[in-house]
Amino acid sequence: DKVISTVVIGFGQYGKELVKALAWFCQFDSYRIEINIFDKDKTAEERFVAQVPALMDGECNGVYKKGCPQYKIVIHSGVEIETKAFTDIFTGLLDTSYVFVDLGSSDENIKTAAYIRMIAKRMGIIPVIKTIAYNSKEKNLLKDVKSIDDETNNRYEIDFIGDLDVLFSEETILKSKLEEKGFEIHRGYSAGNKEKEANFWTCDYCYSSSVATAIRANLRDKFDIKHIETTENMSDTEKEKHNKKNKYIEEMEHCAWDVYMRTEGFVFGEQKNHLAKTHHYIKPFVELPDEVKEIDARITNV
Repeated sequence: DKVISTVVIGFGQYGKELVKALAWFCQFDSYRIEINIFDKDKTAEERFVAQVPALMDGECNGVYKKGCPQYKIVIHSGVEIETKAFTDIFTGLLDTSYVFVDLGSSDENIKTAAYIRMIAKRMGIIPVIKTIAYNSKEKNLLKDVKSIDDETNNRYEIDFIGDLDVLFSEETILKSKLEEKGFEIHRGYSAGNKEKEANFWTCDYCYSSSVATAIRANLRDKFDIKHIETTENMSDTEKEKHNKKNKYIEEMEHCAWDVYMRTEGFVFGEQKNHLAKTHHYIKPFVELPDEVKEIDARITNV
């Protein structure tokens, strides 16, 4: 399996939402996501576990079983940046490919991102490093900043996001195409029931889960990962090939849905109840009823 190794420094609102999104978005066949989180708050792990207990439970987190979600989330609570404790742990993560920094202020973010680049250079790795700079002018000035007195002309290569001009832009707020695709996916689950269709705009869960599914569907489109519904005119060899591919896609989409539900605070329960946040399909793919195994993969073909 290919490992997507991510480090999140500062576990505020941005960091939490990123961890949740990575966990479900990265559920693709032959990939697994590993996320190491650092926060100076000694209760960081306890707080997160209280919000999303099923995401962090020992039956799923870091347990790689076929047909089950492939992710590992480790929270290093009470660890200060620029300490030996942090450096020892970070340098042990030899395959880190992505680092996200959010410590609450632009100054701290920039300083820490530069510090991480320094450590990474010493380790001989070149992860993507992203951080938040709230001031748009400051972000633009920092885009191409070089390291001080560097005769080799190296750049910090830090990507800045979160500036207010972009955050409150029309393009960011009005996600028309994404909403349209999300609505089509929601309609597929509604099976022609107009009352259920209307829930897309009135129910936070229906809206958010459908838009999240649309985001994954866009990536599947990019790589032409399609669920084949009919194999009538295919040879036996082609049918076998497509049936095998369909099963992979079905498992993959169920894993993504399973993790998404966990990130929203849902746990397994004998009945679906949005108030209690329980759902009876938060379970391994093989334990699902046959009639629901292919539904996520089929509906997301829009």
